[in-house]
Amino acid sequence: MPPRAGRRRPQRARASGDHRQGRPRALSGSSYPRRPRLAELVEAGALTEVRVAGWSARAYARPNLAVPRRAAARTLLSPFDPLVWERSRVRRLFGMDLVLELYTPAPRRRFGYYVLPFLLGDRLAARVDLKADRQRRVLRVAAAWYEPPLEPAIPGPRRPADTDPDGAAAGGPSVAPPVGDPAAGDPAAGDVAGVARELAAELGELAHWLALDGIEVAPVGTLASPLAHAIVEATAG
Repeated sequence: MPPRAGRRRPQRARASGDHRQGRPRALSGSSYPRRPRLAELVEAGALTEVRVAGWSARAYARPNLAVPRRAAARTLLSPFDPLVWERSRVRRLFGMDLVLELYTPAPRRRFGYYVLPFLLGDRLAARVDLKADRQRRVLRVAAAWYEPPLEPAIPGPRRPADTDPDGAAAGGPSVAPPVGDPAAGDPAAGDVAGVARELAAELGELAHWLALDGIEVAPVGTLASPLAHAIVEATAG
């Protein structure tokens, strides 16, 4: 039986999906459910094959793709957001090993129960475990983790700050030493402080939207201390 013409519509929709989401970027082949369709899309001119520094896999982009000089974005993402749904693509694009630990026993969790990535510009700059405490009317930050910028042409996920040199997790969420200590001359200090300020502002907007009166930060995670300081500064200002 010859295929019906309507069966090609999902191919065109799939090729333009990220364009509609406002994220013009090269996509890895693993982003697509059926690899044979890629050849068809390339042949039809809907996609073109491109090279991405640091990637061993093939990548594809829309023809005549315009890449902006910078991305102005600041938002907390659900772990089910289309931008981060495909975990291998998240590792390629952002260097983040994003894991969902809802069903992981608490002692074995690395980052928290329901962790939200923090999109800042064109990078995932942090991740936070949040809970709205309605009874006390506060937004609780159970853990906050800093994510350093992805180094160019370096494939694979970055090793989080709570792992040992061999990459083994150091147990569940715990009090972690802060990163970017200005007193120690850490060159990342400026970036950490900037991420903390932007995250504090985003959390403030979220708390207001949830009709909560304040934000509390538990001393858990590499960004907890800078974030708590930024929230105090924002509140005082």
